[in-house]
Amino acid sequence: MDTELNVFSRCPKGTDGKRCETAPERCIGSPCQNGGFCRDFGSGLNCSCPAAYTGVGCEYEFDACAEGVCQNGATCVDNGPDYECMCPEGYTGVHCEENVNDCVPGACPPAATCVDLTGDFYCRCPFNLTGEDCRKTIQIDYDLHFIDDAKTSSASLVVPFRMNSPVEFTVGMWVQFDDPGETGTYFTLYAVE
Repeated sequence: MDTELNVFSRCPKGTDGKRCETAPERCIGSPCQNGGFCRDFGSGLNCSCPAAYTGVGCEYEFDACAEGVCQNGATCVDNGPDYECMCPEGYTGVHCEENVNDCVPGACPPAATCVDLTGDFYCRCPFNLTGEDCRKTIQIDYDLHFIDDAKTSSASLVVPFRMNSPVEFTVGMWVQFDDPGETGTYFTLYAVE
């Protein structure tokens, strides 16, 4: 900068003029392709691309299927400049990112807690109760029958006890299946402090 003449001898990049007060109009001629919106920031330009295009000047078609934008096992269908995610059961949203809440009001009895699953729900009875309407009391010696293959059967029994050091205990269970090869979760222990 020449202090006597109050002018710059060399302007910063992207400016011009006696006092570097002007910048060339970079968006003349629509440098952004495929409907991109041009913004001139003085030192450079920026293209805001429509969703179907990418690149500095929006010159590349965005291949959503190749980029894996569909989530949760959805099938991506390429429709040229557009795409569509075909969601599996239990999911919704543009990219199948949202789990459908199957716990609609009244899905479970009032005493139960509805647990949303993927494409299904489960009614969890409060402690010491079981059955479709959560009205059957569970005794210490309780038989639980899995009759309907379409529904999950469970029973909860609260047996509170304090564990002193060392923290060890034994659980005895007897499990009988109606068909050979059946499996499932038989016992879950929750620690509450």
